[in-house]
Amino acid sequence: MVNPKPIIPILVCVAVLPEPALGGLPKWASRGVCSPDHQLILDTISDLPIEEELSLEDDLIRKDEIRDIRARFPRGGLYRNDGSTKPLWPSDYQWYGKPIIAPDGEHVIFVGSWTYDEDGYESRAVEFTRKGKVLRSYSDTDVIPHWRLKAILNGLSPPTCAGTSFDAAQMTYTIRTNQGEEFLFDVTTGDLIAVYSPFRVYYALTACSVIAAIVLPIRRWWKRNQLQNCDRNSVAS
Repeated sequence: MVNPKPIIPILVCVAVLPEPALGGLPKWASRGVCSPDHQLILDTISDLPIEEELSLEDDLIRKDEIRDIRARFPRGGLYRNDGSTKPLWPSDYQWYGKPIIAPDGEHVIFVGSWTYDEDGYESRAVEFTRKGKVLRSYSDTDVIPHWRLKAILNGLSPPTCAGTSFDAAQMTYTIRTNQGEEFLFDVTTGDLIAVYSPFRVYYALTACSVIAAIVLPIRRWWKRNQLQNCDRNSVAS
């Protein structure tokens, strides 16, 4: 028997759209995304009746995609991309953006709007899930310690995301900021496992500057008083 070829439908268009475009899609919309190897499809189904959902969408390609998703999949979840209509695991989670499907077929990373929205504040940075259940969710202020101080050091503007990366072999996810910090997460647990930051050096230099700003004037004042006392003693003698 010849194995059926994987079905790579219009959903692939969604899989390769840039994140800002995906982030602009309405949250109520049905959508799907393929895994990097096109073996799996993750989809979410809108709670709206299909005709109502279609009436809210102007793009004809998106309308076709919605019809395809609603016709093929009975509910949201992860499916094999071979025509299967039974999910590997179901999920009613309403997601948006461009999820990253891990190769184990269990873990999914939902990239938050903060990673591409420079004006974001207290918006979602990343969310880690296993079989449709949330493990951990982080906003930008959750990820970045001393957020307000770093915003001041950033010229009174919020720290922004400079890039992200997913290591499928190590099952880790990295967020980099425009201030040179890197935050490493364990995808299997959602835990933040390492932070690489230049701020320890910055804080040490700042502390030294503050100490110098306090000590040097005191030292000058003390020396001046000593000299004055010596002068008085000389005059008195």
